[in-house]
Amino acid sequence: MKRPSSGACRPADADAMKPAGRQPITPGSPTGPVQPVALPKKAFRPMKLLIIDSRVTKASDAYSEAEGMGGIASSLIYLSDSLAAEGHDVMLAIASDPDMRRSGVRIVDCTKVTAGDLSGVEAVIVSNNADNVTSVKRFLPSVPTFLWVHIQHDVWFHDLKCLAHYLDTDHARSADGIVFVSEWQKRVFLEKFKDTIPAERCHVIRNACNPFVLRQRDDEAGLFDAKRTALEVAYVSAPTRGLDTLLKLWPAVRADCPAATLAVYSGQSIYGVAQADDPIHRLLSGMTMEGAEYRGPLSHARLTERLLDTAIVAYPTAFEETSGIAPIEALAAGCSLVCTDRGALPESAAGFATMVPYGEGGDAFEEAFAAALIAKVRQWRDGDGAELRTSLRHQRQVITANYRWENRALEWKSLIALYRTGFRTDKRRPD
Repeated sequence: MKRPSSGACRPADADAMKPAGRQPITPGSPTGPVQPVALPKKAFRPMKLLIIDSRVTKASDAYSEAEGMGGIASSLIYLSDSLAAEGHDVMLAIASDPDMRRSGVRIVDCTKVTAGDLSGVEAVIVSNNADNVTSVKRFLPSVPTFLWVHIQHDVWFHDLKCLAHYLDTDHARSADGIVFVSEWQKRVFLEKFKDTIPAERCHVIRNACNPFVLRQRDDEAGLFDAKRTALEVAYVSAPTRGLDTLLKLWPAVRADCPAATLAVYSGQSIYGVAQADDPIHRLLSGMTMEGAEYRGPLSHARLTERLLDTAIVAYPTAFEETSGIAPIEALAAGCSLVCTDRGALPESAAGFATMVPYGEGGDAFEEAFAAALIAKVRQWRDGDGAELRTSLRHQRQVITANYRWENRALEWKSLIALYRTGFRTDKRRPD
């Protein structure tokens, strides 16, 4: 069966189906408003959960362990794994052949979901596309269904039948709950689409870090010294999120500190673009800038190893991030982060980053960002090592303690339990 180009989720035998009757954090408090609450034990019994993303095409163990992943795919996989670790029966429906993760998460083709698959499902999480929520509610009208919105407010290409949130349409009212990944994102969506999004159904559950960066190294005490010796700056996001600006500014940084080097971990392959078809990859592969090296996108495990030896992550993005998983993981790895104040970055960085106001961009911003990056390189090269070491150790401890997918699984469980037991924020019971 050919998968629909529109990304809609359509059960294979739909006609035959019958509708189914943490720790305190400082500074900045990145924990979301949906907190684990004291509910009866029966509310936390194992559940059968369905998570859907009709755009994601890979979710196997081999993929998550060996390839670079975008933020949406990694969030789906790590949340699914964490919920399965809690004892829940988790089914991940994507545009892929059937598979099984070692965590116990069952991967199914989202175009071939059967009545048997849906039987007993107690909650559904739909990633990004509200039109898929409408499809789900036709067959599971009494099952709490949540729209999990990762993408930005201005992504709404309905006519092109590609990635869209559909929250500017009546599909927005189909979801029992709408979950955003930052307060900033929720606020902007409610401002932009106040006529279609029911504010009383909106919640925030933040993203988290990949499990590799959370692990303590055997030589954790020597982490700072290794970073200072290498004096490496890294770029770790998509090429379109400010890499051109950083490469433009790098000669000035290098002139001030010739010992500093730049490593670029970036590429479109994390979004499914083959390297042979990626003009950005071809361009960067031939990069000859002094003191800069293109290393391409890496798996989370390999990238974490590199970041644990990296002093600074630079992120001069103009993009309004809804969350910013890559910058959060840089902080978790004990890197200094120099970034802009776009979107949810101030919220996600929780006070640990050097923020450069983006303003209107242009020369003024570039000069300010270059100055901030040079100052940070100088601090690593010449500053008080003990003070910087203490600061970064605290940063790593706080971020790794709070940006964990097992924490997010607890928040999701609490939210699902509230809807299943009828204690809605708008004081209405689910239909």
